[in-house]
Amino acid sequence: MRPDPSFCMDESDGAFDALEGMADMINGDIRVAGAGCAAVDGVYRIMGVFGAFPLWAQVGGAFELWRNSSHGRGWEWRIGKKNDYYYVNASNTETPLQGTWTCATGPCSNRDASGPPPSLTTAWLDELAGAKEEIERLQRRLEELQAGLTAERPAKGPQETRLLQFQRALQSPAQALPQDFPQITYDEEGFRVVQIQALGVKHNGVVLEPIPNGATVMLHRQKMPGSEELRKELTIYFDVTDGHFDLVEDRKRLEDGLLFIYFKKKRANPPSNLLKPKQPLKLTLTLPVPSRHDWVKSCKGESDGELQSSGSGSDLCDLLTVHSREQLEL
Repeated sequence: MRPDPSFCMDESDGAFDALEGMADMINGDIRVAGAGCAAVDGVYRIMGVFGAFPLWAQVGGAFELWRNSSHGRGWEWRIGKKNDYYYVNASNTETPLQGTWTCATGPCSNRDASGPPPSLTTAWLDELAGAKEEIERLQRRLEELQAGLTAERPAKGPQETRLLQFQRALQSPAQALPQDFPQITYDEEGFRVVQIQALGVKHNGVVLEPIPNGATVMLHRQKMPGSEELRKELTIYFDVTDGHFDLVEDRKRLEDGLLFIYFKKKRANPPSNLLKPKQPLKLTLTLPVPSRHDWVKSCKGESDGELQSSGSGSDLCDLLTVHSREQLEL
């Protein structure tokens, strides 16, 4: 049986000292994995004290990990719930990471607890192992780049710059994961390339959004040993006086802690060949103009009324010439 952990939260019995020492020993979280009953797998986090030992609760689950005395068998570690045990470790060890875990037996055992029993490790050790593998991979890549530079000795350029970045990161582990993402820009094979130092960032932690003449870059680096979680949004913009550029998203690549973003420069539109006359245009219209006699008749109301005027007849007649046709130049 497991009582409420709050029953044992008395500083006078040294429980808090035991909790602090235990937390230092295993650094808090415990990862349970590989159990025949997969429901008990997961990360367990310290939530209190039971007796003089820490009590862990499953993150996002209902199971707990604690130490208690068994009936006539001494102390044992248990994974389960109150009066409902799935796996036990009867090795009488100081931490649940030691000894041998087995399926629980007896009246409080749960029949769903099938083999194999789980293995327990500290969660931070798993993260440290992943970081160690990443460092080893970077070291191998560094050796490849060094071999290539020794064989070819190319002119100083982006490849040698990347090599120097790797060397600094590996030689100074405390600075391997900076709190910023520095970048450089250069032209390469018809592309404008923006190179961002993104150590610790994975492919799913990069999101690109095109903007006029540039792009926004959202970077997310998850929490790692020696480095907190980091989110940054960068804006890449090229001055229009330098040309117009489009993001080429399918060329984006992330390798060896460096993010490469490519832009393609647009070709300038050719000037329009607009018609520009060398001298003013001259348009001549030849229109029939009624004779003075016809207009006089119209003004006096004697014609058929094909041409009508809103002005007085005498004014219109005074403006007409005696010619039957005239040329009007515009």
